[in-house]
Amino acid sequence: TSATALAQPTCRTAAATAECDLLTALVGASPERCFLQVLANAGYPRLCRRAPAGGVEASFLDDFGALGASGLSLRYERGTLSFCSGHRTFGPHPVPAASDWRPCVL
Repeated sequence: TSATALAQPTCRTAAATAECDLLTALVGASPERCFLQVLANAGYPRLCRRAPAGGVEASFLDDFGALGASGLSLRYERGTLSFCSGHRTFGPHPVPAASDWRPCVL
């Protein structure tokens, strides 16, 4: 699945800076292609990854669309991780051994 890059949000207030720092830490500790962010006002999942210059780079998933009434599900099977909503699936993506990281849904 290809994606279109979005600009990193600007963190101007103390609360926004703390949120950006938390997002950067969580994405930095996650395996590649295994951190999705869903914006409450849009309902479209964005794939987050470490940006080459630091911080986080987020991009919409092509052809995934808005989340259905079922929401977004995370599935871990045999060393792979998938995200599902209705009939759409993003994955499976191989992940490190479970002893090296823990899946997290916020």
